[in-house]
Amino acid sequence: MSAESNEYFSIGSEVQCVTCYGQEVQGEVMAFDHQTKLIAIKSQAKNGTKASSCDVRLVNLSHVSSVTVINEADSKAVPPVPNLNFPRLNTRLEQSRKEKLRQVNSLGENVSLEAQKLFLTITKTIEHVHYQGQNIIVMNQVSIASPYKPDNCQCISKTPSSEQTLTHIRKIVEKFHNDQQKLLQTSEQQQPPPAPADSQPRTA
Repeated sequence: MSAESNEYFSIGSEVQCVTCYGQEVQGEVMAFDHQTKLIAIKSQAKNGTKASSCDVRLVNLSHVSSVTVINEADSKAVPPVPNLNFPRLNTRLEQSRKEKLRQVNSLGENVSLEAQKLFLTITKTIEHVHYQGQNIIVMNQVSIASPYKPDNCQCISKTPSSEQTLTHIRKIVEKFHNDQQKLLQTSEQQQPPPAPADSQPRTA
């Protein structure tokens, strides 16, 4: 059945939703808000190592093509809601926010794709990285200019740690280009060989 405006889903019932994109979501109803038509569905965690691990997904019933009640819950026995690890949830939220910000910052303005990839590589281990024009600035100590090779890394500040930082950044840049070269070689090796030319003379 489709999700009509007068439907109600009991806590503890097992339902299956098919989204408008054809994705199936099946599990136990943990919560249902009739006004917003949001339903929280708990299912076995796909990547969980413990039997008690579970995934909880919010589904907007306005965007589903069908909802099927597989097993109606006993209205007299409401299952307890499991405790949520809010510190862990907040940590995951902050990690997700930082990753999105890192990806957005890597785009820069009128910079090459190679510069964006190098920017992302550096920010995996160093947080304070930004663009100055087309140059990549690391920790306000090292500038990496186009074409972003180890020799294009230069100190821009005179501090006791500048030379050490410069050496470290050059190693990162060198490893980045080595890895890119290996990926290119692997890609070329995986390409099928060209078809042999027909050596037989053709007759009209």
